[in-house]
Amino acid sequence: MMDRLRARRHDASLMVLIVAGLAVAGTSMAMPTPAPPVSIGLNGAASLSAEHPSVIVRFDVTGSDLESVSLRSIVANQPESGHVIASVVALEDEPNIGDPAASGSPIGARTLGWNLACPSMNECTRPLAVVLTWLDAPEGGSTTTAWSIEGALTHSGLRGASGPPETAKLTMTEDPSAAADATFARGSSGEPVHLSESDRFRYWTLRIRLGDGTAGEWAGWPLIAQARLTPTVAQTAGEPAHGGDRKDRRVDDRPDLPVQLRILDPATGIMTRWTDDGPLEFDPFAGCATEGICEITRTVGLAWADGRPDAEFDASWTLDIAEAAAEGKTFPIAISVKPIEPPRMATATASGSLDVGTSGDEHSIVPFRADAGPLDADTPWIDGAIPVRALVHVRVTAAPGAPPVPDGTIVSIVGFGGSGAVGDGLQTSAEVVVGEEVDFAFEPLATCRGSSGTGCVAVGRLVARISWPRPDAAPPGMLVHVEWTVEVGLATDADSGLHLDAGVRSGATPAPSASRKP
Repeated sequence: MMDRLRARRHDASLMVLIVAGLAVAGTSMAMPTPAPPVSIGLNGAASLSAEHPSVIVRFDVTGSDLESVSLRSIVANQPESGHVIASVVALEDEPNIGDPAASGSPIGARTLGWNLACPSMNECTRPLAVVLTWLDAPEGGSTTTAWSIEGALTHSGLRGASGPPETAKLTMTEDPSAAADATFARGSSGEPVHLSESDRFRYWTLRIRLGDGTAGEWAGWPLIAQARLTPTVAQTAGEPAHGGDRKDRRVDDRPDLPVQLRILDPATGIMTRWTDDGPLEFDPFAGCATEGICEITRTVGLAWADGRPDAEFDASWTLDIAEAAAEGKTFPIAISVKPIEPPRMATATASGSLDVGTSGDEHSIVPFRADAGPLDADTPWIDGAIPVRALVHVRVTAAPGAPPVPDGTIVSIVGFGGSGAVGDGLQTSAEVVVGEEVDFAFEPLATCRGSSGTGCVAVGRLVARISWPRPDAAPPGMLVHVEWTVEVGLATDADSGLHLDAGVRSGATPAPSASRKP
């Protein structure tokens, strides 16, 4: 293997698909139409055993006029015991701009992308490899695992609209398989923690150390590290999210079980994953140099993410790390897990009412803003994982003095915190029949305004709208009356508590309550 082969890593990013583009400033010259990406794939099988749990399979990407490649590795069948991880790695000292982060499916699919630096019209080849490692292999066990690689090549655009060459492909090299030495390490959150609406968040500081400081540069093959973060969640109170009445809008977009695994990475921000989506697979040492000691620190969290206040869960997580090397040596791995004290939550409550009609898209909005005192600079969640909660009680009646409403009239209430579908800003919808009331929970969007000492803010809004009957079937002048109460909680280290402002864009003005300290 060439001396210049190195395990140079770059920062991780989620589900990278590289798309090449050209731009020429200050001219009106027409540029060639970029050729569309070319779908590529490869599949095979690897024999693994408890004695030899890791295998590296080499393959090449070949073509001309190439610019980038994105690949997804998939394990087609899992053994009865343990779990097989698949990773794709580059075997050349080329810029790797898409090392695995935290994307993928429950069977371990991940997307990676590289610059190919092959712009000429002449064919060139870049060596890659897929690495398969059997975690928790039973003593004396063996398995044959089928794997596949799916992805796309992009071209530099030299061919314009004529399209990419047909030679772009993935091919196995001669004698592709090589057994790899493997080292394993495990860490965990410990005993399960109990999560409820009023106690939603738990965090741990995770430190992973690679190497002992005495080893030189890794020779030949890159050192390959694979991590699998597995959440374990059990519901202990409340109805199942998708059991019983499936029309309960409070569980829309929340797979069983509605708890989220969250990782705070200083480089990439917060990454979230529903626990029901399976383990999170990533390269823990992306960005590390190829010699000496590498140590990374991450904040790992579990978050109650239901919409029904009565649901409760026991939750924990386990981290397995495998390190493989076909040539050279593996290095010791040390995992340290330290629980972070649950944050103090300052809470405040506001109440009000509003009237909603049925003319066209008419709806009413209750925006709110909660300001908390400053967070300490050393607080682990200050940069993007700030605990924030909202609990809403809504009662819907016919508006006094308005025409009678049809039986079964339904009002849709949405608690909305941001534009994201997961993580901070997770919304909740509820449908309330006139004459009834409902409680629901959602997660406002929380941010810190700069560095320590300036405090944090949570923003969100309630939106009310008649969803039945439709405007063309509703009595003229129909109105419903919505009474609401919202309790907001936000993490703070200060004694000043939380200040909550809420106003209604249509209907009556609410009367905010006094702020409450943690």
